[in-house]
Amino acid sequence: MEDEFAPHVDEIKMALDSEIDENGILADLKKLIEFRVPIEEAKRSLIKKYGGADKSIVRKLCDIKISDRNIEFTTQVMEVARKTINSNNIEKTIFSGILG
Repeated sequence: MEDEFAPHVDEIKMALDSEIDENGILADLKKLIEFRVPIEEAKRSLIKKYGGADKSIVRKLCDIKISDRNIEFTTQVMEVARKTINSNNIEKTIFSGILG
């Protein structure tokens, strides 16, 4: 089973650019796979856990598809509107606005 995960462990180690215990990475990877986490998500999670930078792809917001996961975007808040609502007899403040 270790041979099955070896390429993935190597890929994680390359992304980290540091000396991380290979057995620790392998154990964490196996644990995530046992919990049925998809392999790509597991690798991304371990890279983040061990302090590596996740290599993300930059795309325009209009190019994002419904099937895309783990999306992060940066924007500026152009206008903010504050509104108080009553939900289940509890007063809450919500914000809405325009992003640019």
